[in-house]
Amino acid sequence: MFIVISVVMFAALFTGGCASAPSPTHGYALNIRVSEPKLNQFYYFDLSKTGEVRYIAGFQAASAEPGSARPTWTGAFTEADLAATVALLEANPTPQQVLPEADKPNYRVAIAPPGSGMFSRITLVTGPTPFITELERGLSTLMWSRRQKELAPLLK
Repeated sequence: MFIVISVVMFAALFTGGCASAPSPTHGYALNIRVSEPKLNQFYYFDLSKTGEVRYIAGFQAASAEPGSARPTWTGAFTEADLAATVALLEANPTPQQVLPEADKPNYRVAIAPPGSGMFSRITLVTGPTPFITELERGLSTLMWSRRQKELAPLLK
């Protein structure tokens, strides 16, 4: 019995052991800071490779390091929830960047592609582009739909 257990453990050790769960983001991670100074609105999304989203709103999102602020809301999303976001990221490996304008929303975006380390992010400071606005709209829609579901029982 001991030999059988030892052989199984040895095989698992050298064949990679248990397969890890696939990432709902297909290995992508990103954060987006949206600034609309004209409207005095600031918000920040941080999407991890595990599908966890941190949302920060208000002046905390406008700070130099919004990722260290206490989140306004957190939630986890599944691969199905994030399918459109992942498809958008995969279709835009080198996102376009335009000059930010004072009267339009401005974005600071950092994207970590699958397999990338901390220092191989794509970082953009940009005005609105179709890719960026669709990416931000998709995360906003997911977050607000989840928040409504969470709050619905409390409003009855």
